[in-house]
Amino acid sequence: MVIANEFQEAGYLLSINTFDVIFLNISLINKNKYEVIDELINKNKLVCYSTNPSDANIAFDICAKDFFILPINIDRIQKSIFRVISNYNFENIKNQKILFKTGKNSLYINENELQYIEAYGNYIKIYSNENINIILEKISTIENRLSKNLFLRVHRSYIINKNFISFKRMII
Repeated sequence: MVIANEFQEAGYLLSINTFDVIFLNISLINKNKYEVIDELINKNKLVCYSTNPSDANIAFDICAKDFFILPINIDRIQKSIFRVISNYNFENIKNQKILFKTGKNSLYINENELQYIEAYGNYIKIYSNENINIILEKISTIENRLSKNLFLRVHRSYIINKNFISFKRMII
């Protein structure tokens, strides 16, 4: 979670990061800044809130998925998050391919086929559905290129694909 207290700070954070859901206090933004918001925010994940009920018109004009009035109610926030997530396009995540340079050649691996990555000194071992590839790249570098929604760094030497996590529940 990231909190921005000023418009310029929010603009900077939006330009360098991607967020699952963005909550925007629309009453704190003057009307000439809506164009900037329009460029920076992915409309599929914007939820606006305000103390003024008439701000709902502005929120939906900039394609917010939801709007609620302050004071904050936790149940209302959960409904907003569910509304945003239910409209999220997961197809984009399923079809992304990652480029790995292997000397003179290039290797493309679909993110859904990538099971996990293991640090191997200055190299990484990439375990996919089809084979294991060893590539000269640090695990920290590749971590920044992977989808945060799909991959999780579980150890300094391992990044796993969340879709390949399985477990057995044991009752003792």
